[in-house]
Amino acid sequence: MNPKILKYTLFLTLALAHTLAGSSQAVYHHVSSRSIYEFLDEMAGERYIEVNAAVKPYTRKFIAGKLAFLRDSVATLNQRQQRDLEFYLRDYNKELLPGKAYKKRYDLFYYKDSLFTFSLNPILGLQYWSNANGSNYHRWNGAEVFAYVGEHLGIYASLRDNHEKTVLSNPAWLDPRAGAVYKSGQDYSEMRGGLTWDWKWGTIGLVKDHAEWGTNYHYPSILSARAPALTQIRLSLRPVRWFEFSYMHGWLVSGVIDSSRSYWFTNTYGTSYRKVFRRKHISSNLFTFRPLKGLQTSIGNSIVYSDTEVQPGYLIPFFLYK
Repeated sequence: MNPKILKYTLFLTLALAHTLAGSSQAVYHHVSSRSIYEFLDEMAGERYIEVNAAVKPYTRKFIAGKLAFLRDSVATLNQRQQRDLEFYLRDYNKELLPGKAYKKRYDLFYYKDSLFTFSLNPILGLQYWSNANGSNYHRWNGAEVFAYVGEHLGIYASLRDNHEKTVLSNPAWLDPRAGAVYKSGQDYSEMRGGLTWDWKWGTIGLVKDHAEWGTNYHYPSILSARAPALTQIRLSLRPVRWFEFSYMHGWLVSGVIDSSRSYWFTNTYGTSYRKVFRRKHISSNLFTFRPLKGLQTSIGNSIVYSDTEVQPGYLIPFFLYK
């Protein structure tokens, strides 16, 4: 598809969303933060709240709303659950309360007024393994930021530099670790983020992020976060209580060299070969119905297509892709 056509399609979609009623913003909370997702699953399992666990990640606004309901409407949490709730509210009260006049987690920089919200924090982590055969480690560092502008616009970004003593990610290995495109040796970078437009019953965004589709305890069966984050148009609709719709169209990195488009070039650093990969895309949708309280059923389809430009038919969210 011509880039100008895609640009105008996104513009018209956002313009339509701007006319819809409702006041909210949305930034996605990454699926690697397992503890908050497990807590919400636990609360849903005890019938305190209802979530569509088949489609993740959730937005921070959605998570904050569920935590607020538990705080205000549920009086039967045990001591551990109450402590967990208080801990998570130290962060998610950013979506619920004005200013900083509450027990808040530490932020490197945080600002909020009636128009603009901004949060900036560093990222630093280490994993270490050791057994009789030796040791290994994975360390990462970077920063993450999210912001809300006005009543509908959300912005978020996360950049991490990673180093592994020994390569830990490989498409052929059957493990739950996220994949990586190594720059040199055992180093790789990971950039995630995007722009979202949210209204009362829906969200649309252009993001580079992971997605998990499929209800699971260990690993999702439809879409997983094991592949590197991909750039995608993401759409979620919740027009009525008993129905939810999810859609994504993504740009994949095939890793297959297109020799007819690759070429040699020379610059001040010398002569190099510019590898151009074959085009590859994915389009998926999922219809979720709630016929009874506590019961959810989903149906959908997806397609991966390659060697062509973006096809307009796969940008129609509700199609059967054949």
